[in-house]
Amino acid sequence: ARRMVTNMTKISTPDLSEKFKQLRQTAKLSQTEIAELFSIPKGTYAHWEQGLVAPPIYVYNMMSAIINKSVTDDMKKNEIMTSIKKAVAAEGGEDDG
Repeated sequence: ARRMVTNMTKISTPDLSEKFKQLRQTAKLSQTEIAELFSIPKGTYAHWEQGLVAPPIYVYNMMSAIINKSVTDDMKKNEIMTSIKKAVAAEGGEDDG
């Protein structure tokens, strides 16, 4: 029998969840947009930001490296999304358009 989790408690460190939020804000993206770019379920990404689920640290490091390499302050949101999508594809991810 499966057990449903009805009361989620924070298991991630506040620092890590805040880092995910800052990273997303650096990229000027919504949770949905960043999740789609990295092929992560939106709910999973939201839980990382809320500190409800702790991802492996390499996930943050990979996302941080790609976003920081892809984003400059003067870029518009659509330019950032295109740049990140290209970087993800270059790292071995799929680029479907």
